[in-house]
Amino acid sequence: MLTNSKGQTGLLWLPTADVPPVYLRYALVEMGTERPFWPSFILDDWGRKISGLEMYRWLQEEGERFPRAEIFGYDANWVEEQGFVRAIEIHYRHPCWAYPTTETPLAEGVRLRHVLVVEEGMVGAELLAKPPVGVPEPLGRAQLKWWRVGEDTADWGV
Repeated sequence: MLTNSKGQTGLLWLPTADVPPVYLRYALVEMGTERPFWPSFILDDWGRKISGLEMYRWLQEEGERFPRAEIFGYDANWVEEQGFVRAIEIHYRHPCWAYPTTETPLAEGVRLRHVLVVEEGMVGAELLAKPPVGVPEPLGRAQLKWWRVGEDTADWGV
């Protein structure tokens, strides 16, 4: 992870490089408040448990059909919370937090705002209109700015 001169955190996108992993956690947003909610699992109308990255796909594809599905997780203070899918902004881009290890306490995550796609020979930085092809979900739907940068780029972001 990197920090620019404005104190914003960015992640280098080097999928083929041998670099230490960064662990991401995607928040959902409470309707009308932009309050983050970190989901653990969803119980659909038949009591089936949906968890992991599958939750985000399920919300996109099935969330409007099952507004009474229950969602379990944590609020911004990491207090356990339970609610309904109807209270979540289903199509809102997911705020994203980054962690250096899987053992890092949830409250110590860093809000991720940028992803830097390093391109050999590039000079400076260019804001991309969308994530590059092949970016996995839900990272592609995260609330992030994607930048194309050169290997020596010292600053980026607004």
